[in-house]
Amino acid sequence: METFIFLRPIQFIIKNFYMREYTKLGYQAPKGWGTKFFNNINIDGDLHYCDSHNFVYNKEHEEELLYNGKPNFYTDNRFDDSTMNFYGECYLFNGRYKQLRDRKLKPFKVLFKAKKKSERRKFHKLSLKACIRRVKKTKGIPVGTIVDFGTSWYYSRKKINTSYIYKVTKSNPISIDYGVTVKAYENNFNTCEFSNTLTNRLRESGFLVKVYNSNPDRLIGEHEGEIAIVHGFGKQIGYSSKNHPFRGYSDGCENILFDYFNEFDKWSRCINIPKTTSIDEIIEILKEPNTED
Repeated sequence: METFIFLRPIQFIIKNFYMREYTKLGYQAPKGWGTKFFNNINIDGDLHYCDSHNFVYNKEHEEELLYNGKPNFYTDNRFDDSTMNFYGECYLFNGRYKQLRDRKLKPFKVLFKAKKKSERRKFHKLSLKACIRRVKKTKGIPVGTIVDFGTSWYYSRKKINTSYIYKVTKSNPISIDYGVTVKAYENNFNTCEFSNTLTNRLRESGFLVKVYNSNPDRLIGEHEGEIAIVHGFGKQIGYSSKNHPFRGYSDGCENILFDYFNEFDKWSRCINIPKTTSIDEIIEILKEPNTED
């Protein structure tokens, strides 16, 4: 029985993946097969949802501002990113997430340890009017955006899409003056004079420097030392204190690592600048534009 409960959400995810395309606005199911209630509200694309202030923002646009050293969503501590933002997906509402948050339960407990069988499968739901009302209240959604009201279930052995497709037709704009208020942008290195001097010079040169007084591994655990993640002049930059690895990557022991906007893959595939390079030369290199543009 437990195996069946575990597999069902996976089946639902796979099923919905292949049913994402729509053919018309409104109910996608044939007449008589529609549903009155929905368990999630989703937008495909580059939009992300700010859970703390109920607005959406363009992730790629904000990242471009960050890479150019400008204040943006990620530098302002007033705003909390939603845990319902996924790659290419933005959930304004997710019944399963709300269930876990309201009951303060972990997913494993909901699947296997809930006292009642009904609690294991129960999802919060909204009526069609409530879904539309929630979309209209969310600020920043561009006119013409397609919104998918989806369900947490499907018809067994039938290729029927239970979604309702809604199109945003009225603008609800939002204007925000972002600041650089995340505390890490004020931190300094405590254990490495070279890294601390480089940090101060980078900040004077217009870079945003976020210093962490710890050195997490890329997967699990922690290394000795401190690290900095820097943005500016179209680049993302990382370096560690002394000869410590950078987030677990050995390339960071003796090098400063960087890559360009829309080209960053992982820290192990970055361009390297030896730490033996003078600080003036390091800054000059980091200010150079991407010649491949």
